[in-house]
Amino acid sequence: MRRSLRIGLARAILLLSMPILPGVSGDVSGDELPTGALTANFPADEAQPALGRTLSELADLYIARRIDRTTVERHLGEYQQMLRQAGADALLAVSAPSPLAGTVADLPDGRLALNLYERAITLGDSGALIGVGNLYLRGQFLEGAPEPERAFEAYARAAAQGNLEGKLRVAELRIRGEGTERDIVAGFTALQELTRADDARVLQALAGLCLSGRIAVRSDLALTALERAAAIFGSAEAYLRLGDLYSRGEDVPADYFLAIEHYRRAAAKGSIDATVKIAEMQARGQGTRKDVIGALAELHDLGRSGEARALLALGDHYGTGEVVPIEASLARNYYESAAGKGSTTALLRLGDGYRKGLFGSRNLAKAADSYRKAWEAGNRGAAIALGVLEASAGRKRIAANGTARLRRAANEGVDGAAVALADAMFYGYGTARDPSGALSLLEAARSKGDRQALLALVAAYRDGKQDGKERLVRKAPRKAKALLTASIEMLPVPARNVQQFLFAAATAKTRAFADLNQRLSALSQPERRQIVRDLPKVNSGLFAYVVKARLKELGARIGRIDGRFNRSFIRAVVKYCRATASNRRCNRGARNPEVVEIVSYAF
Repeated sequence: MRRSLRIGLARAILLLSMPILPGVSGDVSGDELPTGALTANFPADEAQPALGRTLSELADLYIARRIDRTTVERHLGEYQQMLRQAGADALLAVSAPSPLAGTVADLPDGRLALNLYERAITLGDSGALIGVGNLYLRGQFLEGAPEPERAFEAYARAAAQGNLEGKLRVAELRIRGEGTERDIVAGFTALQELTRADDARVLQALAGLCLSGRIAVRSDLALTALERAAAIFGSAEAYLRLGDLYSRGEDVPADYFLAIEHYRRAAAKGSIDATVKIAEMQARGQGTRKDVIGALAELHDLGRSGEARALLALGDHYGTGEVVPIEASLARNYYESAAGKGSTTALLRLGDGYRKGLFGSRNLAKAADSYRKAWEAGNRGAAIALGVLEASAGRKRIAANGTARLRRAANEGVDGAAVALADAMFYGYGTARDPSGALSLLEAARSKGDRQALLALVAAYRDGKQDGKERLVRKAPRKAKALLTASIEMLPVPARNVQQFLFAAATAKTRAFADLNQRLSALSQPERRQIVRDLPKVNSGLFAYVVKARLKELGARIGRIDGRFNRSFIRAVVKYCRATASNRRCNRGARNPEVVEIVSYAF
C-alpha cells in the first residue's frame, strides 16, 4: 500500500468512491480551496504530498464521471468535520463512501476539476499536472477551445519534476507538433529512452501510444516496452497484452504460437483472462492442437466457479457460430450470467442479440435496456451502441436524443464515436442529412489520430456512399489513395496490408481475380477475414470469386469459380451458413453483413 494513501483510502477504494478533499462545500468552481486548514494538523513533510496525490486521483475520477458533484461535496464536508474533531489521525480510519452506480449522467464541471488539480499541485503532486494538461489538450468540460500550448506547459512541468507520464506526453506533443514546435526526432528519441523506464504502468502506456495512431505507429517500441514490463517487472497484464496483440493480429502481424506462449505466462501469474483466452484459441485450433470439447470443458469449469470472463466466452462460442453451431438460448443464458457477475461486455452482447434478433424476434426495447445498463455500469462504448440504436428510431425525439448522445461521446473521445456520429449525419438519423459535415467530422477526427475515422474516410471516397438511389459521396479513388498515403504512418502493418488489398480489389477486373485470390491466401487469418467482410462493398464480384474458391476447397459443390452471384454460389453460401446459424438468418442474402460474418470464418 502506497504511503500517500495512509491518509485514509487505498487506491482501489478511491477508484470506486472518489471523495475529494476536506473543507469544501457549495460552489467551489471559482474559489480557492482552503488548503491551509487541511494541512494544519499534519506534519508538513507527510501531509501535503499525501493530500496532493489523493486530490489528484480524485479529480481524475470526477472527470471520469464516477461520482457527481453532490457526492463530492457531501464527503468533503464529512472529512472536514472529522479533521476538526479528531485531527489527522481520524483520517486513518475513514471508510470508503458508497460509490454511485456506474457512469454519472451529468457532465463534470471542468473549472472544478481544474481548481482541484491546481490545489494538488500546490501540495506538491506532479501527477496533477497531467490532469491539467489533459483538460487543456482536449478542451473537455471547459469553456472555449482546446489550448495545446497550456497543455504542453503542464506536461513539461511534470516531466521536469521527473514524472514519467509527463515525459511521455511531452514526447507525443513534440512528435505531433501540438502546443510546441514539431520535433519528430527528439520525440521518438525520448520514447526510445522511456522503453527503459522502471515503471510497468508507464511502459504499458508507452505501448498504447505507439500503437494508437496519434503518432506514427511504432510497433517495435510497443513490443519492447511490453516485453520489459513483462520480463523485468513480471506484469501479468503486460503478458496478457502481448498475447492479445499476437492473437488479434491487428496492431502487429498475427502469431498464434507467440500469443499462446504469452497467455500461458500470464496465466501462470494468476490471470483468469489469459486462461480463458488459451481455451478460446484451443477451441479454434490457433497456435495449438484444436480441441473444442476440451476447451469448452475448461470454460464450463471456470464458469461454474463464477468467472464472468469464462461465462462471456461461452456466450460467444454459442452466439457467433465460429466454432460450434449457434444455440441462441444458451448464448443468452451465458451472457445473462456473465452480466450478473458484473460484465458490461456481456450486457453489450445481450443488446446486440436483441437488436439483431439472435434470441428470436428483434426486441429493441430490451436492446436499449441492455445498452443503458452497460453505460450506467461504466462502459463508455455502450454510449455508442445506445446512441446508434436511438438515432435510428422512428420517433424524432428519441432519434435526436441518440444523435446528441453520439455527439457527447465523440466530444469525450470515446473510440468509434466519431464514425458512428458521421454515419448518423450521412443518413440523417436524428439530425439533418449532412454528408459534407460528416466528411468534415471524420477529417477532424483523423487529424487527431483517430484510426477508425481515417479508415471510414478512405472507404467513403474509395467506394462512394449511397442511400437507395441518392448518392451521398461520389467515388473518388485518387483522393482516397492520396489520403491513405498521407496518413499511412497511422496504420500498423496488418491494417496497411488490408487497405492495399482493398485498393487493388476496388478496380480489379475478372481477369485479376485469380491472382488476388492467391494474394489473399498469403495473408494472415485476421487480415483475410477483415478483407472478406469488406469486399461486398468494394468489389462484389471478387467477393463471390474468393468465397467460391474457399468453399470449394472445403468440399462444397460450387461449379465454376468466377465472380457471378449465381444459384450454385448462393446455395453454397446458405448451406455453409446453415451449418452454424438459423435458416432465418442465413436466408437474408449472400451480401448481408451477418451472413458475410459467418462466411468469413471459413478463411
